[in-house]
Amino acid sequence: MSNQKSLHRLFLFVLTTFTSLFATHAISHGLEPIFISVITMENNQYRVELRLPDEYKEENSPYFVLPAGCQSTNFNTLISTINCKESLLGKTLDIKFDYYVPQISTLINYYDIDGKNELTEITNKLSWTIPEELNSSDSNLLYLNVGFEHILGGFDHVLFILCLLMIVKSNRKLVQAITGFTIAHSMTLFIVSLGIIQPSIEPIELIVAMSVLLLAYEIARDKNSLTHRYPVIVSFFCGLLHGVGFSSVLSEVNTANIIDISSILFFNIGVEFGQLLIVFAWISITFISNKFNFDKKEIYKAKVISIYLTGGLAMYWVLDRFILWFEARSIHLFV
Repeated sequence: MSNQKSLHRLFLFVLTTFTSLFATHAISHGLEPIFISVITMENNQYRVELRLPDEYKEENSPYFVLPAGCQSTNFNTLISTINCKESLLGKTLDIKFDYYVPQISTLINYYDIDGKNELTEITNKLSWTIPEELNSSDSNLLYLNVGFEHILGGFDHVLFILCLLMIVKSNRKLVQAITGFTIAHSMTLFIVSLGIIQPSIEPIELIVAMSVLLLAYEIARDKNSLTHRYPVIVSFFCGLLHGVGFSSVLSEVNTANIIDISSILFFNIGVEFGQLLIVFAWISITFISNKFNFDKKEIYKAKVISIYLTGGLAMYWVLDRFILWFEARSIHLFV
């Protein structure tokens, strides 16, 4: 009996510790990669644009070591042009960081003179060979990987799904809610990525954080709340907003605003894989807790601690994103 209690306490300790570390990690940084866009222009000229993760130090921005006959002109720390006497096709360029090599993914999105693009991961390689011919199949797999990493690194999206899993008790309603969320975010991901609408991302990210706060509040109340009664409607509406957030990542990758349907599709498939992994992990944890007949009081304690940590983190996001919205002066929902 004492061994069973010790096991229960160990499970509670692991769960609350994991939640605390997760919250701290989510506040400090995400898992977004560094995007380097290289756009081929006329007369052996190239435009280079950087997209850096939040809170990444711009002074440590990556740059190319250029061969003789090339000159670089900087517009700012994120945008520059390269002028060369001859084409760089097939040539290998070294990539440098002035201070340290970051331990995050680094991807190059290369556009040829015809506007076709290829996404290449150069993490830990510190060099890149400009392709003479583009391979779209490899790019599609990388878009899938970017979508998968984004959903797992987008802690607001992860916590929203976990909160939804905690609220919805019926398996039938849970399947409906997850399906509604998937359909909704897929719709807005395609609509926004194709440029049919152009919502301002700052207020959308603010509302996404508020959606996590809403679910955490409803779980803490533990009553017949809005999401308890209408999980499909809530998940569908929130999915529309989360899809806009997903589209912002694609806009970072596709700096030249040249969107390929296959790129959006594979990115969305990656998001779905990540989402299914979250659901599978939750089902596994639930199965383990039921298998060992853990004390319901201890499970309740872990649930309360986790929800209050989630609520506190969501409130931090709300305040932080409101400040970012105010600083950006994005007072309109659409740009």
